[in-house]
Amino acid sequence: MASRWFPSGRWTTRPRTAWLFTGLVVVPAAAIAVSTVLAPSRHTPAILLTAALAALLGWVVFWRPTLSVTESELVVVNPWRTYRVAWTDLVDVQTRLMLTLVTDTRKIEAVAAPGPSGVTALRARPDPERKTAARRRGAGPAIGDWGQRPSDLVSTDSGAAARLVRGHWQDIVEGRVTPPVSQEQGPSASFHTGAALATWALALAAVCAWIIA
Repeated sequence: MASRWFPSGRWTTRPRTAWLFTGLVVVPAAAIAVSTVLAPSRHTPAILLTAALAALLGWVVFWRPTLSVTESELVVVNPWRTYRVAWTDLVDVQTRLMLTLVTDTRKIEAVAAPGPSGVTALRARPDPERKTAARRRGAGPAIGDWGQRPSDLVSTDSGAAARLVRGHWQDIVEGRVTPPVSQEQGPSASFHTGAALATWALALAAVCAWIIA
C-alpha cells in the first residue's frame, strides 16, 4: 500500500536556500576562472585550481545534501557521508538544530533539513499578550503554536521534513502501512570517497601551484 504522505513512492528534499548558497560560491568561481583564462598570467594555473576547489566545495557542502524518504527506508545524504535508515530502526525524530533521526545505536543529522534561522526562531516565539488575548476570545493556537518548537513549524525545512517522516512512521506503528523487510541490521553509512579525494587533490594542487607561482 502506497504512503498517503508521498503517493509517488519517494519524497526528496534539500535545503530551500541550497540554490542560493551554491550560486554564491559557484558563480563567482566560474567568473574568476573565465576572466583568468581571457587574461592569462603566471598565476593562471593557481587561480583556476582554486576556483575549481571552491566550486567543488560549494556543490558538496550546499547542493549535494538531500533527504529521501521511501516506503522502505530514509536516505540521508550529507556532504561527506550517506546514511540509510530502515523504518523499523527508527526510535525518535528530533528537530532541535536540524532533522535528526534517532536509532538504538546512533543519531543521524540531516543537513538537508536544517532548523530555522535565528530571526525565524525569534518570530516564532510565543507572544504572552497575544496568547492571553486569544484565550479570552476562546481561540486556539494558530500556526506557530505557543507550545510548538520553532524547528517543528512546517514553514521550516526541518519542520516540513519532520511532519512527513513522523506521519508515515505513525502509519507504520498503527499498522496502516507495512514497510518492506530490511536486510540490513541497523543503519548503514558510506563515506563519499570520490568527493573527498577530489577535494584533497585540488587543495594540494592549488597550494603547490601558488607556491610555484
